[in-house]
Amino acid sequence: MRNILSILLFLLSGLFLHGVEKLEVRTFPDGYRDDRTGSVFSDAPSVLILHAWAKEKAFRSGRVAVTLKLPENFRIGHYSIGRRPRPGKSISSVPAGKGWRKWTLSAGNVNYHSVYKVSAHPWRPTVPWTESSVVIFLSPEGRGPEHFDVPWTVTGDAFEPVSGTMKLFTLPAPKLTKAPKQLSVWSTMGMYGNKTGPGAWTGEYYLTVLKTMKDAGVNGIIESGGSWLPDAVYPVAKLHSELGFETIAMNCFSYSQRITPEAMNAAGFRITDRDVKRNASGRSMREMRSCPRQMFCFSAMAEKDSPVRAYMRSYYRRYIKRGFRVFFSDYEPPVYDCCYCDKCRRAFAAFAGADESECLTLKAGELVAKYPWKWYLFRCGLFGKVLGLLREELGVSIGWNSNLVHENVYLSALRSFGWSAFAEDPRILDGSIDFHNADSLATGLASVMTVGAFLQKTPDGKALLSRPLIARATSLHWVNWGYFCIYGRYDFARKKGFRGLGVDFRRKLHKLEIASDFAQGASGVEISASPFVADAEALTGIAEGIQFGADFEDRLQVRTRLDGRAFRLYDCTSGPSPYREKMKQGYLSNYLLMATDRYGAVQCIAHGENDWRLFTLFNWDYEQAKILRLVPDDLPEGDGYFLNVSIDNRKSATPRCYSAPELRRGIMIAVPAGGVAGVLIARKRIFPEGRIDFPAHAQGREIRFRIPDRSGSGMAEFIRKTFNPQVERLARKYPDAGFRRIEVTE
Repeated sequence: MRNILSILLFLLSGLFLHGVEKLEVRTFPDGYRDDRTGSVFSDAPSVLILHAWAKEKAFRSGRVAVTLKLPENFRIGHYSIGRRPRPGKSISSVPAGKGWRKWTLSAGNVNYHSVYKVSAHPWRPTVPWTESSVVIFLSPEGRGPEHFDVPWTVTGDAFEPVSGTMKLFTLPAPKLTKAPKQLSVWSTMGMYGNKTGPGAWTGEYYLTVLKTMKDAGVNGIIESGGSWLPDAVYPVAKLHSELGFETIAMNCFSYSQRITPEAMNAAGFRITDRDVKRNASGRSMREMRSCPRQMFCFSAMAEKDSPVRAYMRSYYRRYIKRGFRVFFSDYEPPVYDCCYCDKCRRAFAAFAGADESECLTLKAGELVAKYPWKWYLFRCGLFGKVLGLLREELGVSIGWNSNLVHENVYLSALRSFGWSAFAEDPRILDGSIDFHNADSLATGLASVMTVGAFLQKTPDGKALLSRPLIARATSLHWVNWGYFCIYGRYDFARKKGFRGLGVDFRRKLHKLEIASDFAQGASGVEISASPFVADAEALTGIAEGIQFGADFEDRLQVRTRLDGRAFRLYDCTSGPSPYREKMKQGYLSNYLLMATDRYGAVQCIAHGENDWRLFTLFNWDYEQAKILRLVPDDLPEGDGYFLNVSIDNRKSATPRCYSAPELRRGIMIAVPAGGVAGVLIARKRIFPEGRIDFPAHAQGREIRFRIPDRSGSGMAEFIRKTFNPQVERLARKYPDAGFRRIEVTE
């Protein structure tokens, strides 16, 4: 009787518990559009993801199942819960009538550890990473509908069923007509890889997706934290030897220092107190309860027999053994919140020509207040020395992700340079590394202006930096946190009264940003073409930007870039644009509007040597085509100039030649909304002969490119904008260390 009662109670408790938990499900691709429409490829695999969180508290559920209805020409060949693939036998489908099939994915038991919550960060409101996402690999087989809805439902025995619909459209996978020869295009493979197993991948999908990315112009694959490459599926070494990809490891410099001295000692690297950082309060990082990210002394690390650097070399060599040959990190060692041990103080005294006994006795805040600029130079130089030693000892390419501090010194026309808040000033690191990775994740035109700071010329016309630059781009959907930043931003936007994100134009944005980076002279871009964050439309825009760079890469060099005296530009467009009013309605588009308000919606970058000129016109107005009159003022005299024109990668050349006086009357050209136009004036046809319809000549309004107020490069600005903001924070963090503002009156 007791057993029967127990069984009844168990069954009744199951009835009462069923459905009590709630699940939060967001879908990718949801297009970032305010109409929540996404895109998939019509002729290549795509990824559908149902990102799932517990809504109120973590829980576990059994008998989890996902059902979807898809057009008959799409097949689900594989799926995974986070990085944990499910066997193929858990996938089944039945006809659903009228050209559709119903698919059922039987996932079994699933842990919903992460609870959905939007972060409070004001400009990057994210939601937590979740390992409960359902990652579905979708393969097209034959022609299907151009637009379709995908109804889906998630069920389980411990939560209420959740249903929804994805609205999708199809695009053909992009294929470049000309691949870059010298330009680097680096991409991660996404958030669902696994370095010890297949992760979400199978060999079939991994190789097919790699091919899709390569056809779109990607020629380098990055492994970074959370984006592990699945060696068990396809070894990293083969990415280069068999598929022709450059292989890049990100953040080894950081990861190799995320270890306690005790663990280093256990591994055979004898660490002493002199190797460990002593902070501004005089406390050794060895005394901290947890292992900080930056706990070792750079002065000790730069010594010939440094055990810390020896351990770092062993860490790098694990990656070299796997097949990586290019390395860069995003580490950000603070300039003033750093090590103040006696070794550092003595090294600084020798560097600055200062009194050693004084440097040893002053409080940390007093020391940097007396030598603010020299301490900045010392820290950046010391950091560069460690990087240079690793580069020499390992025999691999090492670059760095540098972060500039001021938007007011972002424009190359200022001939000044932003100071970094960290010990990674690109000018100082330039001789110690192989390339710069510009931390330019502002998005759109603001990012382009950041890149311009790295690629500016000195007054004598030489490039400020000698090393090549890789520019970060496509940050609209990739801001270091995968796709989850979009969900947080969307919720944040609605709460703030915006109609949504307002980024229906992301294909155009990616094209403009990447093409602009190349036009300024970047040697490459770091993007995210991963199928886990870039849907068909996003990758298409990425490929369009790469195509522009590939078509003109021989001419898009920093050394060939001309200043504004090479041309005049007139806007002959009639009628107002709806751009401003539409942009104000979206959370992200309103942010992008600020950049065009500041710098102008139309930009032009000029290049030239001898008897050729290339003018690249960018229309950041996504709502209105611009009729422009371009006047090439410094074109050498003579006849026989052909016009080679590329408008959004549609290329043609004029049938006849033009004289220099004819061209200096003005070249009329229509640049599409959100479009890129390259106008190459040369002695021969570069593109196929074709009809080019130029609008009739008109005077127009001259476009004067706005240069922000000069922030200057003197010490007063350095103290105001770099030193004081940092020491104000450090004064609160270390109240007894003597940090204080320096008042400047200039």
